[in-house]
Amino acid sequence: MLSFFIMYGMTHAQGNLVLNPSFEDTIACPNSVGQINLASNWSAYALSPDYFNSCNANQFSVPTNFGGYQKAATGNAYCGLICYAGQGAGLSNTREFVGGNLASAVVIGQKYFVSLKVSLCLNATTLNCASNNIGINFSIIAYNPGTGNPAPISNSAKVFVTSIVVDSVNWIKISGSFIADSAYSHIIIGNFFNDANTDTLLMDGGSSWKYAYYYLDDVCVSTDSLTCDGSIGIETFYPAKEEIKVYP
Repeated sequence: MLSFFIMYGMTHAQGNLVLNPSFEDTIACPNSVGQINLASNWSAYALSPDYFNSCNANQFSVPTNFGGYQKAATGNAYCGLICYAGQGAGLSNTREFVGGNLASAVVIGQKYFVSLKVSLCLNATTLNCASNNIGINFSIIAYNPGTGNPAPISNSAKVFVTSIVVDSVNWIKISGSFIADSAYSHIIIGNFFNDANTDTLLMDGGSSWKYAYYYLDDVCVSTDSLTCDGSIGIETFYPAKEEIKVYP
């Protein structure tokens, strides 16, 4: 019976086209900002997204880091990125995008289901607002801001949330579907809408808008709706209060 469940889990997991979907596979432990490239398969597609992993007890650890406290939705790692920069930051249309290769290119005309878990990061200094439009796009090429070729703010995304995500305690699952119109081989995550098309909310009651920053985990793209948990829309994912660990 045990072997059946192991085989079923392995078969089921093969339906996800996202490589390293919960950022667990680590090249090295993060110890500074902008090190998303230390998560296998992931890299910065615009500016400098961050990587968090429990392998080090520092400001980039899990669950405690520079943003506060948040357990991983799965495993011991997640990433983080800026989805909006307000007046207090003195910036406009500032977006961080994280991206990576898919296990195989999507098939034109095929329907794909997509999901992603996010949690708002709040602290008392600079991370004090929330936004909508967090979502997923796809590309036939890899972007690299280091070579002057960042992913564009296109005011469109294949799947995104229209409501402002304000939950900083739980993980919120964003999910949807799309029909592939190109043979996309890369996935991109972030807010693809400019400031004029993004709704925001100041969370700390102050007057200085700064950054809307979100943790990301559990990314899924599949032709099987059950692989990406099936539902379309947004829902709250409540982390387990107790953990069961199984050792060989």
